[in-house]
Amino acid sequence: MEDVTLVMQSEVKINGTTYAIHVYRREDGHCFAVTHLKNGDIIINDGETHEEALTRQEGVLPLAVGSRAILDEFRRSSGLLLKFSH
Repeated sequence: MEDVTLVMQSEVKINGTTYAIHVYRREDGHCFAVTHLKNGDIIINDGETHEEALTRQEGVLPLAVGSRAILDEFRRSSGLLLKFSH
């Protein structure tokens, strides 16, 4: 397995929740950003530089968090509908 080095950490606040972003550099110089969400979800974005990886991660996170919130709401409402349909 390739060695990676943590090169920076950042945080972004979305809908009142703060998410940590860790940016790593691979041996080949390319970087990737990692954010752990609830339920074991992990969002990863690559970049040529740590700045590019961070920028991509910051751009994608609101969409990732929002889509999971919509899915969670759908699952909750579907469960209630199924409960009352019998």
